[in-house]
Amino acid sequence: SREKKTVALTIGDQEISNAELNYYYINQVQNFANQYGDYLYMVGLDTTKPLNEQVINEELGKTWADNFMMSAQNAIKSTYALYDMAVKNGHKLTEAEQKSIDSTLSNYELYAYYYGYKNVDAYLRGTYGNGASEKSYRNYLEVSALANSYLAAYSDSLEYTAQDLLDYQAKKPYEFNSYTYATYYLNASDFREGGTKDDKGNVTYS
Repeated sequence: SREKKTVALTIGDQEISNAELNYYYINQVQNFANQYGDYLYMVGLDTTKPLNEQVINEELGKTWADNFMMSAQNAIKSTYALYDMAVKNGHKLTEAEQKSIDSTLSNYELYAYYYGYKNVDAYLRGTYGNGASEKSYRNYLEVSALANSYLAAYSDSLEYTAQDLLDYQAKKPYEFNSYTYATYYLNASDFREGGTKDDKGNVTYS
């Protein structure tokens, strides 16, 4: 289909199709929803409305759809950077990692049957949109798994001790003693019951 072939994004030498971009995009949305669960309303996300109709930044005119698309693109960049290094260094998936991918797709066969889809391709299209297929989703899983596997192996290969970190901190304390942060203000009265409101709208509690 067109979504399988249309290039939505180019990362280095990698051409990312519309279908593959959708895998990353939808999974960013799902991960965010799982993280906040019943408290999505506290960050201003309404799951009953389309994401591209909910503005997250009035000044820039950015929507939740824009936010998740940026997250998806960043995930693709970091995944393929690690994937390329894994391939370059001859890193392979372990038997257990490959079996995990096979198991995921086997589960999708059960989901397809349970939800009334005729096969995995149809189930994936229902979840990720036109262009999704078992073949392309397997490739997505394998690329992601190889990237994560390489990162884990690389991290394990680093050798340093707690004393090494203390010595480094002593030499460059500014890297450990400064920080950046973001704040998100909530109106406490929106989450408390009772209280008395004056003419200016201020609420006091006894």
